[in-house]
Amino acid sequence: MSISERLVKAPRRKWVIGCSLVGVLVLGLVGFAVLQVVDYPVVALRAEKVAAEYRAAGLPWVAEDLEKFSGTGSNVGEPMVTILEDRVPLWSKKSQPIFDLIAEGKYGQARREVDALSAPTVREFAAMGSLDQIWLSKDWDLGPNVLFPEYADVKIGVKMLSARAELRARDGDLNGALADLRSSYAISNKVGRNPNLIAMLVGIACRAITNRAVLYVADARPNDSAWIDRLRVEVEGWRPEADLNLAMQGEAYMGVAFYRNFRGRIVPGSFDFEEAARYNPSDRLKRSGFPEGVMNRAMMVRHMEAHVDMQKIVKKFEGDPVGMTRALDKFTASFESGPLKLSQLGNRVLFPVYSQAGEAVAKDEMMPKIAAAVLWARGEKIRTGSYPKSGKRYEIIDFHTGDFVKVKIIGERIVVYSIGKDGVDQGGANLLDYGGKGDDLGEAFPPKKREAIVKSGGSSGGPGPR
Repeated sequence: MSISERLVKAPRRKWVIGCSLVGVLVLGLVGFAVLQVVDYPVVALRAEKVAAEYRAAGLPWVAEDLEKFSGTGSNVGEPMVTILEDRVPLWSKKSQPIFDLIAEGKYGQARREVDALSAPTVREFAAMGSLDQIWLSKDWDLGPNVLFPEYADVKIGVKMLSARAELRARDGDLNGALADLRSSYAISNKVGRNPNLIAMLVGIACRAITNRAVLYVADARPNDSAWIDRLRVEVEGWRPEADLNLAMQGEAYMGVAFYRNFRGRIVPGSFDFEEAARYNPSDRLKRSGFPEGVMNRAMMVRHMEAHVDMQKIVKKFEGDPVGMTRALDKFTASFESGPLKLSQLGNRVLFPVYSQAGEAVAKDEMMPKIAAAVLWARGEKIRTGSYPKSGKRYEIIDFHTGDFVKVKIIGERIVVYSIGKDGVDQGGANLLDYGGKGDDLGEAFPPKKREAIVKSGGSSGGPGPR
């Protein structure tokens, strides 16, 4: 073949190759579009079978299935009606100034302010710790539009109980301080056992507040070994009651209720739960059965399948926070990394959030053990003159690594900590007064000093989101 013939055929060959590539791309896009169109009806055909598996797993099909967790008897959540369900923020504009006074060391003034609180008094709030169960009744068929403003009040109340425990300790009243810490921990456990993820996470947050408060109470008598030992024994008896399986019952039903009643459009980039409220006043909610429309039915099927699978993981790794955290991370990541299917869009939005729940449960189990270890070490320091560098008490599993937590002794201070999610050992710097950066998890003694949020002039409201 001559050079001129080759020059003529070369562009023609490139044109043929280019057209072929375009053709393959077009066919691929058409095939993808066809698969997406077919995806909804194919998945929707599994509705009856998947619903049967979902119900056989004990997951809630109607709102009454959630109510079965509410307990029985007359001693279930009565004060919640008057204390937490009156739609008035608990101790509005009064709580934060009290925390600021404590941070500034003005304990006498802070105690007077605490004792003056009313509607309810701190004593009345503490009485909720003696209830059999603290239960919030909701219209669960509102799905993601169910709101829980009461939980912000619970966090403020637990913070105030913990603050009063420290103030009692500063007055030398260890029995009173222990009573407040016990009430705080009991309320945290009972509120956290409502069947929804927000309740579980609030319970975990409140237990974290109480764990830290123990160290502030200990710091009131930092060189009294008997004082320190009583607090250690108390903490060693605490058992966090975070139940991820119970919490996910509410999440499972939230999705079922949402898909039954959704009237908007779901497309990538515009998955808006609040759309449902515009179309579904409570007197028009669909409260049982399958939703109308192939799209809603298919997405409900995917939702139920995912919750059945997640429940198996949670049950398999019960008592193994390290294994559960890793398994949930892998499971939830699969919704982000897998091929896009429109019927999985809801799961792609929701399930990655749940990976944080397993981590929260693992942290909840680890932190009281760390607090007890720190108190033990302080007691030994008082008795022997130095902090122990090793011992069984330090053999606490860091759920991030699977190894034991770290121990660091800096002069008169000890820090026991997990290296945190970033996997970098920062020496517990963020747990110390000089405010080092990092995400290490743990406790120090003496504990990190509080910082007043408002240095003068009070505060516009209580802590925590509402």
